[in-house]
Amino acid sequence: MALAVCACACTRAPTPAELQPLLDARPARSPLPDDAERMAVRVAAAALAGRTDQALSRSAALEREEKLLDARGEAPSGLVDNAAEIVAACDGSDAFPAHSRDLLSRGDLDPAIRLRLERVIASDPLESADADLAADRRFKAGALVNRIVEPASKLLLTGLLNPIDATRTLLATLLTAHKLPRASVRERRALRAWDDWLARHPDDPRAPEIAARAQRYRAKLEAERYERALASAEEALDARELARARILAGRALASRPESRPAAKLFERASADLARRDAQVRSSLQMYELAPPSLETSSRDAYLELAREALVAAAEPLAARAAGWRADGAPPELGGELAFLSSFGPLARGDEDGFFATLGEVPKLAPKGDSVSRQAVAILTDPDQNPYAVYGAAATADRRARLAWLALGPHANGPRHRDLPRPLEYLLDLPGAAISLVTFPLRLLQYPNASARFGQG
Repeated sequence: MALAVCACACTRAPTPAELQPLLDARPARSPLPDDAERMAVRVAAAALAGRTDQALSRSAALEREEKLLDARGEAPSGLVDNAAEIVAACDGSDAFPAHSRDLLSRGDLDPAIRLRLERVIASDPLESADADLAADRRFKAGALVNRIVEPASKLLLTGLLNPIDATRTLLATLLTAHKLPRASVRERRALRAWDDWLARHPDDPRAPEIAARAQRYRAKLEAERYERALASAEEALDARELARARILAGRALASRPESRPAAKLFERASADLARRDAQVRSSLQMYELAPPSLETSSRDAYLELAREALVAAAEPLAARAAGWRADGAPPELGGELAFLSSFGPLARGDEDGFFATLGEVPKLAPKGDSVSRQAVAILTDPDQNPYAVYGAAATADRRARLAWLALGPHANGPRHRDLPRPLEYLLDLPGAAISLVTFPLRLLQYPNASARFGQG
């Protein structure tokens, strides 16, 4: 009853395909292997046994059998391409890429086999190196064109009207190629592929040529590493990052041991590091509380003042130190007495007086005295002396604004072009002259630009 109800509920009658099983597009295969499959087995057996000639002849027989199947109107076996791939592998992995290219030149190759062979060729070290170098050449050519278009068009449009700027633009155009990297990432990848191929094929006839190309690119890479390490070492030394400067100078020396600039930088960084370490060690050494040059009376007064500094209040201690200074204390105690005198204004809440007195300490203390370093540390600490740090930042900001008003984009010096610094100044000289001439224009722009000054 339920089936009858469901049948009456259907909106349409079943189609013939729904009432009959699906018919295969191709006739059912015989359970036993046919002639083409047996021929393919013989091709594989000959290839595994290393009999290349037999594999070739049996592969040719399989192709003839495939043509007979086509002539009789029977379904193709689809084994000809597989047999050709097996024959291509008979000569080993070294010759397989060349045979793969021959197979890829055929227009009737099975798509799955074509994709597999293309991946094999793409993974070949020599092929990947050539592909990387070709991509690098295209990138450099495009970058060069992009960099030349703007200055070249500017030269064509304003060359007659502005000869100074036109000359500068021409020089910038000629120096564009100089800024391109010597050894790019793609060239390094190609060098790695060549080294890998040479390690696996040292006796290949192409090995000497590949080794020569690899050596040429390795020299470019070493030159770029040397120049980059040397420039970074100079910047680190100027910033007083001594440990970093020493490491980078050592890298430059490792790339070029005969380099005198790298050796000088390494020696300077090492000497400065040794000097700083000596200062740190000297500050940790034990020494006599009173300077040995003091007379007996001054020594007794100094020791009494030291004992009082441990227990006395800040203001009386500062008054006694200031009084001793006024009465003519020994000069070797000037820094310490000034340091103790600064406690008086600090106890009264007079921060300006405290920092003013503290600023005299480095001038009065003997060279190398630790009290001057303590005073400088307090004076330059943003937490203890925020107003002085703010004043220094405000002064630096005013100088930057004045420099921008005077020189515009040349306020921070010439642009870095990886050239000798005097030559970079010479190249930017015409532009700096134009910036000086346009000084009034920046004065007019400044009221609107000052609010966002320094924000890019």
